[in-house]
Amino acid sequence: MRYVPGILTERHRKQSIHREKSDRVDALRVAKVILTNYEETLPAKESIANQDERAVATSLDFFLVERRSLVSEKTILKNQLHAMLHQCLGDHYADQFTKPFNSKSIIYYLKTLKPKMMTDPEQLVLVMSIRRRLERLKLLIQQVKEIDGEMAKTAKTSKTIDHLRSSIKGCGHITACTLLAEVTTIRRISN
Repeated sequence: MRYVPGILTERHRKQSIHREKSDRVDALRVAKVILTNYEETLPAKESIANQDERAVATSLDFFLVERRSLVSEKTILKNQLHAMLHQCLGDHYADQFTKPFNSKSIIYYLKTLKPKMMTDPEQLVLVMSIRRRLERLKLLIQQVKEIDGEMAKTAKTSKTIDHLRSSIKGCGHITACTLLAEVTTIRRISN
């Protein structure tokens, strides 16, 4: 993201044979200025945000990248576990739970699926694989919670997060952190 001073686009407009003004034409002028006068433009984040805002946005960005990766991994594991538990325990393996992979259900599956109780070698391999995946899922859930906690600590130093959450309907903690990580500062955004 680059900050293009208005004087550069105005100069480009005065030198052009097409001097009309519209959003489309202005966007083209900005692009031409960046291509031809790149050294006169400034990195936008550095020119708009102060050092504290950049530090908060950078740390939130690190947390969000790691969180996205963990959530993606969790989804893959849950999909695998759905198929495997269905194969091992039947169609109604999750009927007694509102969510098939919360902490209570994971503990239940681990207690139910004991390797010692398996006599069939194929069933034993399946149960061992399910147990390993459940343990990995528990770890991923714990890591996501840790990251959420760290993001909450970082967000406490930023009044912007609270402002975003209160002023945008449906904007939760993660969404507010994502917005701030992307734009760094909202000082120039009036509404």
